[in-house]
Amino acid sequence: MLKLVSFGGGVAAFSFAANFLLARYLPTSDYGFFSWCLFISQLFFVFSAFGMDRTLVPDLVQSEDKKTLISGSLLLNLVAGSISLPPILYFIWAQSETFSQSITAVAIVVTGILLAASPKAVYDASRKMSSHASMILAEKGIYMLSVAVVLFLAEPEHAFVWVAVALCATRVVSFVMQWSKATIWPGGSIEQAGKSLAGLFQRNFLVFIACCFSVLITHAAPLILKDQLGSSAMACYAIAFQFSLLTQLVISQTTRLEAPTIASAVLRPEPIRPMIWKMLMHSSLVSAGVSIAIGIVGSLTIYYFLPVALHPGIPVLWVISIWSTALGPGRIVNQFTVSMGLNRQYLAATILSGLIAVGLGYFLIQAFGVVGCAINLLVSHMVGIMTQITAVLGAATKRDEDIAKPRTLEA
Repeated sequence: MLKLVSFGGGVAAFSFAANFLLARYLPTSDYGFFSWCLFISQLFFVFSAFGMDRTLVPDLVQSEDKKTLISGSLLLNLVAGSISLPPILYFIWAQSETFSQSITAVAIVVTGILLAASPKAVYDASRKMSSHASMILAEKGIYMLSVAVVLFLAEPEHAFVWVAVALCATRVVSFVMQWSKATIWPGGSIEQAGKSLAGLFQRNFLVFIACCFSVLITHAAPLILKDQLGSSAMACYAIAFQFSLLTQLVISQTTRLEAPTIASAVLRPEPIRPMIWKMLMHSSLVSAGVSIAIGIVGSLTIYYFLPVALHPGIPVLWVISIWSTALGPGRIVNQFTVSMGLNRQYLAATILSGLIAVGLGYFLIQAFGVVGCAINLLVSHMVGIMTQITAVLGAATKRDEDIAKPRTLEA
């Protein structure tokens, strides 16, 4: 755990350093556009992953034919990515004002499908998380150095293009390295891979729909913000959100340790409700401590070291810090939701949250500007978390009562 969290901290530090350099030395509008492209690449990731970023670890832990499962997942990545790429490219080209912006957007979007097809789940299911984290650490370190070199050598008006190319290149190298060291490789015949794809599609369809609505929670308001207030406002929100990524990275690394444990615990004939409460409390304390520290450090950094145009991001950062505090227990309860097969409940929670995010986004941004974008994120996500907690605890209570019945009769 210490090794994994340390690597996660290093990844967070390199990511922060890269974004700090971009925010400090790029024009505010260019930094805002670059950040908008990163949001779009996350949309492409959601479509390409087809919900398998949430379900593949439990599937691998519980599957007997892991190689065929991996083949089916990669095939599904390819099909889903191929279908979703044309409309996304059309959208970004329509939003781009120059050819340089178009090239930047395409280079960043390509990283989305590479992220979706990475063997992260293989490492997690094999409990080799620290090995994978070390490769991500190297990727982020090289990218950070590339950003520094580009900003030093390139002309200011073309710097963000070369940064996007550097991001894409380092992601490609990292992708190849991750698969070369993976403990499980694709296997089986094409026919078996096709059957695996069909099974994954059927099992993940509701999860995929839920992920599409879930991404609205984090992405709907920023897209509305850019459309209504422009790239400069987007830059203020992006720098605050980038600080929260430090919290998200720490939380995601600790959640990776818990995912196989949760998937295995669901299969055992033992009460699970005490485990749920313990994990929720632990993750809440960790995420709260990290979020408060980052809120303080981030506010001081923005005020003293970044351009005045980005200072409106300080109150945004504190709202997002509150959201980050809820992110830890949210990730844990989401793992229980998926591992316990509560796909319909997960779908209902994300649909509700996604609709709230879209419905409130316009009004909150008009009323509060950039801060309204962060408030929208907090409110919509909290609704989804509380809905999932209610569903998981209800299912766990029923499960624990059913497990206890035979023991009572035997006694």
